Amino acid sequence: MSPPEHEREVRLRLSERAEGEASASPSVLGRLRGGAVEGENGVRTTKFTLLTFLPIELFEQFQRLFNCFWLAQCIIVLIPDMTPTNPISTILAFGFVIGLSATKSGWEDYQRHKADREANSQIVEILRDSEFRRFESRCIRVGDVIRVKKEEQFPADMVLLSCDGGADMCYLETANLDGESSLKRAYAIKSTAGLDTAARLGEGLRVKATVEAPNERLYKFNG
Repeated sequence: MSPPEHEREVRLRLSERAEGEASASPSVLGRLRGGAVEGENGVRTTKFTLLTFLPIELFEQFQRLFNCFWLAQCIIVLIPDMTPTNPISTILAFGFVIGLSATKSGWEDYQRHKADREANSQIVEILRDSEFRRFESRCIRVGDVIRVKKEEQFPADMVLLSCDGGADMCYLETANLDGESSLKRAYAIKSTAGLDTAARLGEGLRVKATVEAPNERLYKFNG
């Protein structure tokens, strides 16, 4: 039976392959519904690029009534005999205010770009051909099997397959998500809890996961 339209089937990626190439591994099952393209895991919180900074910044600047008023003033002082005010001083003052605000916006966006680059370059371990290999977190794709060690942050939304030593439970800290410092329990899927090594995962994993579409709920999951 096919899952509802708001859910999707996800295949596990257990072998190395070229980008966009379908895997022939018998351990990789399922599919994304509707032929959806597997998304990238890269984080992007910036507002601008080098090409879009000026037009977007000017558009936002002139959404403010105050700036529109001073733009009209600058146009008026350029008309001969309309005002005794020196047009250069008016235009320079207005340009200074606009430039200062644009510089502030550009600096803040640059800081966001640096934070994005740091997050996207975080090293994670992804299962490939029965061994864990190191990749940057931006390389994670839907269906990847990832090993997370103690004190490391989770690089994506994940389902717990197994824990070290064959345990079926681990403790998580969710302070970055909800501000709560108390540890929470997470339980591994019963059918995969015993697959606690890369070799066992690569050889014994036969999984087709049906998961709900991305949403804002932190404490509820259907799948």
